[in-house]
Amino acid sequence: ISFNNMIGSEILRNISHFYHECDKPTFWFGVLMMCRISGAFSIPQVVIYAGMVLYALFLLFQRRQGLYAPLVVFLIYIPLQLIVVNPNPIFKSWERYVLFLLMIICVSSLIEGAKTAGLRKKIFQIMLFFCIFLGVGSFFAKFLGINFMLPNERDYVFGVGTFGGLTTHSMTLGPIAGIGVIYGCYLSMRSEKPSKKRIYWMLTALCACAMFFSASRSALLATIGGSLVAIYRMKGAALKSFKTIVGIAFVGILSFPIWSGTLDAVIAKNNGNIAAGSMYSSREDRWVSRIDEFKSSPLFGVGFDAVDMKLSAKGGQVDVSTGTVEAGSSWLTLLSMTGVIGTLLLLPVFITSYTRVFKKKGMFGGLTCGVLTLFYIHMMAEGYIFYGGSPLAFMVWLTMAVAHDS
Repeated sequence: ISFNNMIGSEILRNISHFYHECDKPTFWFGVLMMCRISGAFSIPQVVIYAGMVLYALFLLFQRRQGLYAPLVVFLIYIPLQLIVVNPNPIFKSWERYVLFLLMIICVSSLIEGAKTAGLRKKIFQIMLFFCIFLGVGSFFAKFLGINFMLPNERDYVFGVGTFGGLTTHSMTLGPIAGIGVIYGCYLSMRSEKPSKKRIYWMLTALCACAMFFSASRSALLATIGGSLVAIYRMKGAALKSFKTIVGIAFVGILSFPIWSGTLDAVIAKNNGNIAAGSMYSSREDRWVSRIDEFKSSPLFGVGFDAVDMKLSAKGGQVDVSTGTVEAGSSWLTLLSMTGVIGTLLLLPVFITSYTRVFKKKGMFGGLTCGVLTLFYIHMMAEGYIFYGGSPLAFMVWLTMAVAHDS
């Protein structure tokens, strides 16, 4: 009971302090955008879109700000590309572009300035809190029989990957809990009191278990990569980071009999893919389609948030009723949907964000670098980068902006 009281009082104290020092439109916008990730909150889309419009207007009326040229040029290129390519109307490319633009205004590095950079950092902190909260909560939800995921038939192909916990999908829970792991490492390493360190390390472990429950192999690899980079940058020295990593690995090995069962879903999903042809059989059709689309239209691509129906017919990649595409990789999506021109315009944004934050010294810079690393690895197997309505797209663009601001 005292342990629970300690955690509860610590959380409430931090939330209260954060709320009082945070700009109120920014606070409530960040909370609204993160609440939609959980199935516990039934937020109508019109409310989410209205929140994005209002916050975009709030930012545009801030004084003393500039615009980030690479993003401006890319945003101008997309309408011109859509006119030239003219993708199939079922994909609603123009509507999706407007939604993407709204998201970019709200959380990307498009609007530059000390004021907007500070606001983005606050939203990022809200995102981190929600990630560790949803990760820990999903761990307990597993044993309480709570699952807010609404799966479709494709989710039952291998009989695993159907647990979303407090989130709306297992493929969302994976990276969310992974970010919770990195944030937990940050809180643990930053804390000076041994009692707090133990609490945060425990929360980190619970987030890791929740990530295993999601059966997302891409999230597992991304979390490992992001955590290693975060620890290395937060420690600031190879030897210190090596000692920390070895210590974590040693504790993990000793406690393996306790948590080994959490890996069952990941192993079962991997075995199912191998039985179907290869370790990556659930993604290969999508990767091949994106590459074929790029080959068919290398200069301009096949269209923003669109695919070539002839090349993407296999594997249920397109939902014809909604125009939603399961792209399979954000990096290949960048090539296939926007072509060489779009890729060359946008790559500097990705590269600059990462190089800036990797060079940044300090704990928070290391945390941001670790989360960005997680996303860059995860985007190899998930194609959400251009979808303005996707919570993961919101989070990766926000993380890139905070990294850029560093």
